[in-house]
Amino acid sequence: MKKNFKVNPIKSALLRNMPPLSGSIYAFGKIKSGKTTLLLNVSQSYHDNQGYKIVDMFGGLRKEQNYWCLPSNDLDYWERVKKILNIDPKVQVPKQYKVNLLYPLFINELPDKLPTNPGFVKSKIFTIPLKDIELNDIKCTINGTGNNTTYLLEELKNNLGKKDGGAFIYNKVKDMESEKQVIWKNFFKPLIEEQLLQSEVCGYNLDVKKEMKDRETITVLCLDFCPAKFQLLIIEWFMKKVKELLDAGDIPIKNIFLFREVSEFFRVTAVTEDRIVFFKDLLSTWMRYARWGIHVMADCQSQNEVRGVVEGQSDLTFLGRVAGTSRRDRNEIKDSLGSSGKMTTKQIDDLSNLRSGEFYLIENYKDARKVYLLLPKTRYWREGDGSFFNLWTKIVDKWEDISADKEEVLKKFMEEKELLEEERKAKEREKEEKRQRNRSKGGRPAKKEIIEEKEEEDNNVDKEENIDYIEEENNENKNKQLTNDIDEEDWV
Repeated sequence: MKKNFKVNPIKSALLRNMPPLSGSIYAFGKIKSGKTTLLLNVSQSYHDNQGYKIVDMFGGLRKEQNYWCLPSNDLDYWERVKKILNIDPKVQVPKQYKVNLLYPLFINELPDKLPTNPGFVKSKIFTIPLKDIELNDIKCTINGTGNNTTYLLEELKNNLGKKDGGAFIYNKVKDMESEKQVIWKNFFKPLIEEQLLQSEVCGYNLDVKKEMKDRETITVLCLDFCPAKFQLLIIEWFMKKVKELLDAGDIPIKNIFLFREVSEFFRVTAVTEDRIVFFKDLLSTWMRYARWGIHVMADCQSQNEVRGVVEGQSDLTFLGRVAGTSRRDRNEIKDSLGSSGKMTTKQIDDLSNLRSGEFYLIENYKDARKVYLLLPKTRYWREGDGSFFNLWTKIVDKWEDISADKEEVLKKFMEEKELLEEERKAKEREKEEKRQRNRSKGGRPAKKEIIEEKEEEDNNVDKEENIDYIEEENNENKNKQLTNDIDEEDWV
């Protein structure tokens, strides 16, 4: 006699074991399709079961990266899951992870107290060595960098000593009479005044190597108090340091970097700023670096928003619920997956019927299959939570006071700045006194002094003429490009 057993469709479709990674991971789906919980669930699985280092790079507008700090409060849900899946009682679910919250130092933006939970959650403020700044960092901040930017950057770095910090750059720019340069006004000046850029020996400089070698701890890059125009700079600098460490073989190659709502940076149809275009190209480069140790995990609502950025780089692609009225999204899926036989027409039509937590998974060369993912072991963003800081106050309410650290950094900067300013003024006074002595002796400046003054004037004139020439050349090139664009439009 044949027995009929009821099969739980969710249990049979449950994605429990993640395949080894050779590329990156992407999740697409409309709002409330479950992308938020998917990214956490999948990254937690790779971390707990396969030893991957997790770095949460960007939490989107909702600051979702901070929720690693709090274990899930879905206790009844996890009790049911344990029974249904026969989970070993020793397995910690929900789970309290060890988390490092990294806050770039913007002294006028950061509050005096940051979240902490001894033994589990630690907040760190960090600075960036001036010697690390390269042209790519500036391109992520300023639109339209040119030869002037390169010249001033090289001049500053060539004269930079190991112990020289922001105060030295302040004084050097005054000596060079370059206060009107864009790179100074829009990059160095604000970042030095916010105390982010420091000397090579500053104790607050972030040790990226140490952070990446700590495989157990989840690293979270917190841009909550970083001005929007500098966020790409912080991300680019961190990824640059990781890439350098991987090239040198100094850290393991199993690393996952989470980026939520990537369309905020890479919406192809809305890109206009040079710095966004440049950063989009950098992201594509990092995606190609997967086999060397950079596995990007990203989500957005539509494939159309990142067309040309992720094609050919994916290892795992999750497709969640798509709006039934979105013809554009369906056509994109048909073109990319339907035409290659990865998805059937029936599966594509079913995308609008998926529930939260249900996805179609395309794994490497395999055809699409429907999977179901559990909730993450930690909390995740929910409507009504408000800001993370308010939630932390209600649940944990433990804080790290960083006011003394901020005062220490600012005090040192002001002392160094005043000292260098006095030295500069003393040199100017000494020079003027020497001039006066020479004139009082013979009524005229000494021949050597005249020659030195003439050379200094010529150098300043040459420098100004060189800058003016470069600016004129850049403007001329822009005008030529504009003329060519107009000519092409007329021809069309």
